[in-house]
This record gives sequence, structure tokens and C-alpha cells, in this order.
Amino acid sequence: MKKIICITAILAVTAIAACGREGSDSVTPTPWVVTATPTPTAVPTDTPTPTPTLTPTPEPDIFEGNEYFNPVSALEVKLDKYYKRFFINGLLSTGNTYRLREKLAKAQKGEETVICYLGGSVTEGEGAYDRTPQGYKKGYAYLSYEYIRDNYGKGDNVKYVNAAISGTGSDLGIVRADEDVLSYNPDIIFIEFAVNNDNSIYNKMTYEGLIRKFLQAENEPAVILLFSDATYAGQTQTYMKPMGTYYDLPMVSVRTGLEVPKAMKTIEWKDYSNDSVHPNPNGHALYAKLIAYMIKEAVKDTADTSYAFPETASLKGWEKYDNATMIDNSDTSGFVVDTGCFEATTTRFSSTGNSDNHALLNGWTRKANSAGEMKLSLTCTGLIIVVKQTNATTETGLDVYVDGKLKTTVLTAKSGAWNNPVTSLVINTDEAAAHEIVIKPAAGSEGANQTILAFAYTD
Repeated sequence: MKKIICITAILAVTAIAACGREGSDSVTPTPWVVTATPTPTAVPTDTPTPTPTLTPTPEPDIFEGNEYFNPVSALEVKLDKYYKRFFINGLLSTGNTYRLREKLAKAQKGEETVICYLGGSVTEGEGAYDRTPQGYKKGYAYLSYEYIRDNYGKGDNVKYVNAAISGTGSDLGIVRADEDVLSYNPDIIFIEFAVNNDNSIYNKMTYEGLIRKFLQAENEPAVILLFSDATYAGQTQTYMKPMGTYYDLPMVSVRTGLEVPKAMKTIEWKDYSNDSVHPNPNGHALYAKLIAYMIKEAVKDTADTSYAFPETASLKGWEKYDNATMIDNSDTSGFVVDTGCFEATTTRFSSTGNSDNHALLNGWTRKANSAGEMKLSLTCTGLIIVVKQTNATTETGLDVYVDGKLKTTVLTAKSGAWNNPVTSLVINTDEAAAHEIVIKPAAGSEGANQTILAFAYTD
């Protein structure tokens, strides 16, 4: 027989219809009673603490409202949130600020103050478009000079000297230091060779030699180290920066400043440069602002009341080039015994014409097929020869004999050269000794014109 289940339709009814099976006893069902009482909502007895309103900490104004540093160019605007970080990271050190502050104070008094730049093509201004009153390209060097002139000078008392030569490093810089830099009695000297130097001991020692020579100059100039950027550069800064730290010098690095925004893809290399090394006009302007930022920060640091020059070099023996002295045809007394087939003349090398590089003009030229030998006699620990290197598919050179033995062959022509000055280290000893040097055309080079631009020696 079927089971029959009966459920009342209305819960308010107190009796429930009987349900059961046929033949069972009559049972009164237990009513469906809800006994659970819902828990009442708790009423808070304490007043809740309101959530505080968070105010972000304002970003510090590292420029202190100076409108000079407002982002203007497309590169500066594109740096966006990394614009300030460029300056913070790019300023490696203000170093000992005493000399720099003294020279800037001199300019503020209206006294003649000379700003000199020594470096390669970046310092010459390659990549810039506008021209200076001298007709040079208006690169970072001139732009930073303008900042010093306009902010610290009075009238025209701040002078500009650009002693850069394209494609050269500290090895040639040490040869030219007296003639092309210190002869101007500079008050502030900027050195920029980070993208032209290599990692050789020779380049490292001549770089430190420049620092030491300039710091020991009679008028006690302020020396500032600059590190440019390039798609291939970077390793030289690793040894230049420790030298700057050792001598407690101001240092700025465009390379370090641009590392973060380049890594974060905020900017591309083409935003800064149109080739592999030279800043474009926007890059030069940013470079100059970084130097200006260093100066702004340095003048605020008045803790240094003197500068103590380290008598010993950063490494033993690295003071070798402190006293490097150039020899050219303007004064050969006591050095050049016989010019032989080399004629003293006005010499030239390839130049962009963007700097005061009226340098290496008093050399010697050997005309093709002329016979004879140049002979020198001097006591020294080191001897450098500087030649003009021309572009040719067939290499030519000069054989250099020291005390009767062939020491080296210096190339005066090779593929890819551009009439550029090139140095070769001929003698390098720890103790000074008397030497006889003979120079003549190498075999197969007799039919070529060859030029010696200068020598330099250490004693």
C-alpha cells in the first residue's frame, strides 16, 4: 500500500494533519516548534577610532627653486620621475670644496678667472649645433662655462679655454699639460678622458699624472673630474673614480646618472646621442646642468678650510708623470743633437676646429725620400714620442733606437687614421739614466712624408 505524507500548508495552524500507514494506531504528532533564539546584534560601547588621512611626504626640492634646472629639452622632460635622480646619481662627489669655492669667490670679486677644459671630442663639443662667439661648437664645456660666468662672474672677467683634441686621451694630455693648459694660469680645470682612455697602465699613470701636475700648479687650481658616457665606455671610470676619491676631488658622471633611466627604458640612447659617444644638443645641455648642480652643492659645503695635496701617489711609482716636460722645435737645447732628415717647421694635424687646440705646432717633418737620422741625447726615466698618423692602406713608420738597439717602430700611417696625433712610450724605467736615441724611417717607409709633433720626457 502507498505511503501518504501530509504537510499543512499554513505554519500558523497548531494541529498537523495525521499521516500514517493503514492499520496503524492513531498518533498525535509533536508540533514543529522553533526553540532557537537569534543572537541580537552587539551594540558597540566604545567610539571607533577614525582612520587617519595619510599625507604623502613631499619630494625634496634638490634644486631649491632654481629655474635653471627646470626640465626644458625633450630629453629632460622624457626623464620624467628620473630627472632628479639623474642629478643625485650623477654627482659622485663634491670632494674637498675649498679650492673651488676660493676660485668662485675670486670670480665674484671681479678678478680674472680662467676656466679650462681638457679632454677629447666630447669636450670639443662634437654633437652640438650652436656656435660660441669664438666659432666653436657650443657643447657642455661652453654651456657650463656660461653657468659659472653668469652666476659668479662680473662682466667679462671669467675666461674660457677649451684645450680638447678629438680622439686623444691622457697619454697626449700629459704631453700638452704645460703648454696648452697651465700656460693659461687656469683657476678651474675640468678633465674628461673617460671615453678615450684605455685600461693600460700607461693610460692610468698619465691620467693620475695630470691630476697631480694640475693640483701642484703654482696658482693652486681646482681640479674636477668628468666621466662621459658612450655605448662602449665604462671601464675607465672604474679606475678614474678611485683616483678622484684619493685626491678628494669633485666628480660627476653622465654615465652613472643615465644608468637607471636607461635600464628602466624611460629613455633610449638616441635621446642623448646621435652616434655612439657624442651628446646631441639636448645631451650637452643636460651634461652642463649636471656640472652646474655639482657647483651648486659644492658651494654650500663650507667645512673644508684648506686642501692638503697627497705627496705620495695612489700607487707606488705612479707619480712618474708629475714632471712630464714637452720638447718641440721651439727649444731643443740639450736634447736634440742632430735633426738629420727632419726639418723643424710648423706642423698641423687633423682638427675639428672646435677648441683652442693650437697645439703641437712646432714639430719636425721628413720629406719623402730624404735621408738622415734624428739624434737625441738626454737623461730620463721616460720618453714619449708624438707623431702624426695619416690614413693609408700601406703602413709606414719610424724606427726608434735606444742606446743602439731597436726599441719600437712608431706607425706614421695606417688604415683608419685621420692625421691624428698618436703617442708611443719609448723609454720607461724606474731610475733616471743617460740615453742616446736615434730615429729614422723604417724599411719600406723611405718614400713617405712623416711628421714628429713633439716629445715629452720624465726625469
